[in-house]
Amino acid sequence: MKSLTGSITTLLFDWDGTLFDSATAGRIAFQKTFDDLGITFTQEFYDHHYSPNWYAMYEALNLAKERWQTADALWLQH
Repeated sequence: MKSLTGSITTLLFDWDGTLFDSATAGRIAFQKTFDDLGITFTQEFYDHHYSPNWYAMYEALNLAKERWQTADALWLQH
């Protein structure tokens, strides 16, 4: 069986906040996205509803499915 790692000699793993704080960057992107959509988004909401499945967060905010694609595009811009 051929090795799937090929010529990989190093693997770098970043526990969030060690090299880059992606959790904060993601929360800020959500904040700006929902601000753009005119939806109140608080730290408390984020703390209670955060999910790596952002569509679960959209549902928790009662964001209409027709607006999910717009929210995705805005999040990527931020």
